[in-house]
Amino acid sequence: MADRSKKLARQLKRSLGDDNIEAMVENFLTSLQRNPAFAADGKVIESLSQLSDFIGAVDKSYAEYEDRLKMSERNIAISSQELNEAFRNLEKLSGSVNAMINSLEEGFLFFDEDGVCADVYSRPCVEILGDRPAGLRFVELIDLSGQQRADFDLWLTITFSGTSALEFDELKKLLPEHFINRHGKEIGLDYRPMYLNQGNLFGILLIATDLTQQKQQEKEISDIKTNAQKIAAISGGRNEFYQYISNFKTFLESCAGLDFHALSETEEVSLIREFHTYKGMSGVFSLEDIARKIHEIESLMMERSTPGSALSDAIDQLKAQVNSEIVLARKIFGDNFMTQGSVITMEREKINTLVEFLSRSTAGDSGDAIRYIKENILAVPIFKMFGTFERELGRIAEIQGKPAPEIVYTGQNILIMPEKYDEFFAAIIHVARNIIDHGIEMPNQRREAGKSAQGRVSIDITRDGGDPFLCLRISDDGYGIAPGAVRQKLEHIRGASFASVGDKDIIQHIFDTDFSAKGHATLISGRGLGMSAVQDAVEKMGGSVTVESIPHGINGTCFIINLPVII
Repeated sequence: MADRSKKLARQLKRSLGDDNIEAMVENFLTSLQRNPAFAADGKVIESLSQLSDFIGAVDKSYAEYEDRLKMSERNIAISSQELNEAFRNLEKLSGSVNAMINSLEEGFLFFDEDGVCADVYSRPCVEILGDRPAGLRFVELIDLSGQQRADFDLWLTITFSGTSALEFDELKKLLPEHFINRHGKEIGLDYRPMYLNQGNLFGILLIATDLTQQKQQEKEISDIKTNAQKIAAISGGRNEFYQYISNFKTFLESCAGLDFHALSETEEVSLIREFHTYKGMSGVFSLEDIARKIHEIESLMMERSTPGSALSDAIDQLKAQVNSEIVLARKIFGDNFMTQGSVITMEREKINTLVEFLSRSTAGDSGDAIRYIKENILAVPIFKMFGTFERELGRIAEIQGKPAPEIVYTGQNILIMPEKYDEFFAAIIHVARNIIDHGIEMPNQRREAGKSAQGRVSIDITRDGGDPFLCLRISDDGYGIAPGAVRQKLEHIRGASFASVGDKDIIQHIFDTDFSAKGHATLISGRGLGMSAVQDAVEKMGGSVTVESIPHGINGTCFIINLPVII
């Protein structure tokens, strides 16, 4: 009975009154042997009838079982078809997802808490990362150094422990954002967390993108923008550019064969100062490559151990850059750009007046004509000479995220001979740089001080009667010069006390060759040469320059420059 189903047992019990069919048969046979007439007994007939009913019930049960079995087989067949169809759909979906991911031209892979990359990754990974990532550690894949590897392992420990208070977007900022692969391509890296249903982090998805083409396009766009700015700057100051480029070319030619190590300290300072001024002028005309090369040469000259050949090579490279800019200028202004000199525009009325003067003059009486030519053709109002100065104010302000300052002219617009002042107006771009870099504050700082967000620069020129000198005052409403800061810087540079020097005198040291308020040199300032170049240019003309300042005041700093009037 142990192997007999419960259902069959119930059927036997219901049909025969007993589920022990073996015992029933054995009793029947024993009774038949003892009493042959037992077969005719009514009980036997009844038992046989019950057995017949039982067999019929069993037959019916098996028929029902067969029907259910067929139904189950049919259902299994249907389920198997559906399952196969589901597998086919899943395979198709997986293929579609893989094709879609691979078509993105980005590399996708993930690494675990040990930093080991999984076997599953997108096809572009091999080309982008330069290797098959499966089984490699992330640090090996992007070739991190020893300390970087240690930092990355610490990052893994912190990130996967879940103990950091930082969100993942903050944590991923600690990982490398790009690297250069073995083919020299720049690859961008981004990271996404991968969580289980319980919210546990089990891996980091790495998204690698080839940025080489994008960077190239960005460079091309930047070059287009730079060239547009360059052309606009040159076109807006054609004569100034001609003077700059022709003088600079002559200066560089004078450096040919120069033994830089044989220069005296004074000669060396003078040479560096001249380079510094040309660097400033290069910036005015958006010649950033030239400005960077000059900056490099300044650094080489300040390093006493630099071989003379390295300086000569750098200057030769600079000459080549200048020549390429001359080629560009010829394309803009014509082939005769470097031979025609400065261009003077002249109204028709002035030309007619000049013709009349010349027609009346004789060989011995041409004074009126000469005077007219000087005053009405060759001489220019001095305010007009500040075009380069204005452009530099706006350029440096844009670089530093400040509004271009308002520029106000007051006083006398005195006529001068422009070529006599070329060196001076080239030098005062250092004043423009200092006004923006050191004087005029950021907009929020100005508002806190009760000033307008936009800075203000005032240019005032006066001349008393027949005085051979004019007085030029360039002032700003910026922060001003702090005498204490100048004194502290001087004591650091000189190694001596300046406690006895008054505030008015101490700030005059900003014109010292080695003085700079900056802690390090940049393309804008920090060499300690700018104000020295201004003083040098002024004194070469026989003039003088001083500075006045009220720190934290409305009128922060004022440069007072006395220059001879040349006409």
